[in-house]
Amino acid sequence: MISVFDVLTWLKRAPVYHELFRRGYCGKLDNKPDKAMGVYPLKRSGRPYRAYGGLESYEIIGISLLIHYTHNMEQSQFAAEKIFEFLRTPLPSDLSRITDRRPDAEYPDEEVPACPVHYPDIDSEATRRIKFIDLTVPEPVFFGTDDYGVFEFVIEFELYVEKENENNA
Repeated sequence: MISVFDVLTWLKRAPVYHELFRRGYCGKLDNKPDKAMGVYPLKRSGRPYRAYGGLESYEIIGISLLIHYTHNMEQSQFAAEKIFEFLRTPLPSDLSRITDRRPDAEYPDEEVPACPVHYPDIDSEATRRIKFIDLTVPEPVFFGTDDYGVFEFVIEFELYVEKENENNA
């Protein structure tokens, strides 16, 4: 199963990340630096997805991105719109696959490394194709400012990823 850490690792491979952000994180980050992107599970309720006619060939990962940028509203909105546009357009071939971390593998505890990402315990068979990205908001949503006046935007989307099969397990 793809995790929010896997999604952050994937996003850090995108050129737009390196152009705009200094830090990426999952979950809570104390003393958030400017120009940071947080990756969270999308909070949803309802029934699980089910395909008619048999088992689906994909899994859906709901993601909420928190764009914590600067004290300047215009710069913050620009960064959020650039990430939104990246998610909205077709993916280049080098970003069309995502690494699926194995639960029994050893992973470093430090911050997610910049691109390219490589974990020695995972071979190329542990990557899965991203089928498509479904943005669930029409544009980046203004979230307000934090306690220090840094502007924040949220982008929510669902990532459709090919389901793991016996050859990929």
